[in-house]
Amino acid sequence: MATPVRATLQSEYLDIYIKLNDTAQLEAKGDLVGALAGFEDCYSRLGRIHTNYPDWENALVTARLGDCKARIMEIESKLALLKKPVAPASAAPAVVAADPSAVRLAQLQQAVKTSPNDPAAYRELGVASFQLNQVNAAIDALERSIVLDPNNVYAHNYLGCAFMRKGRVESAAKEFHRTIELDEGLTEAHYNLAILYATEDPPALTAARTHYKRALELGMVPDPHLAKVLHMAED
Repeated sequence: MATPVRATLQSEYLDIYIKLNDTAQLEAKGDLVGALAGFEDCYSRLGRIHTNYPDWENALVTARLGDCKARIMEIESKLALLKKPVAPASAAPAVVAADPSAVRLAQLQQAVKTSPNDPAAYRELGVASFQLNQVNAAIDALERSIVLDPNNVYAHNYLGCAFMRKGRVESAAKEFHRTIELDEGLTEAHYNLAILYATEDPPALTAARTHYKRALELGMVPDPHLAKVLHMAED
């Protein structure tokens, strides 16, 4: 049975892991400022775990710290190259564009009011809420989507991610397993379970290895840091 401290650490690490994935997507979309802030936050939080609890999943935490530092340095270099002179104070004030994510969220909130029985609208609302870290709202929307469309794999997988972020490990595992029951070939669900099991207290390494191997078989790019934690050599 997990001790309160280890359970809290697991929840914190899973939240960081999800944020790292979200931040990588921001970088891929060209939002370097947002990505830099995300990686810096993850680096700071991982650093606190490493400093205060050095014996907890040391290899995994250390590896993620190295990754974050590398991403921060690379993004800072890119931003330095893109940096433009600051406009003089007399210049016309800049128009601040609306956050496209917030605009999209507002559109989806209106969509579920207009079509309250549309599972896709609730699913997209849940995903948008999750990406804005409105996790309780995401859970509510995704659960409603599943009521309307019980066999949608993406709703179950995202609901699992939302539960991970809240530290509801058993609920997250249930949703990922349901995802796999519906679509055994969904790589993300296997990888999510591998992370979930690898950070349990005590770690369920056999189950973690099983799902990590399956994710690799399905074409996932190897994660050498997770493989090291699982004591698996990469070819």
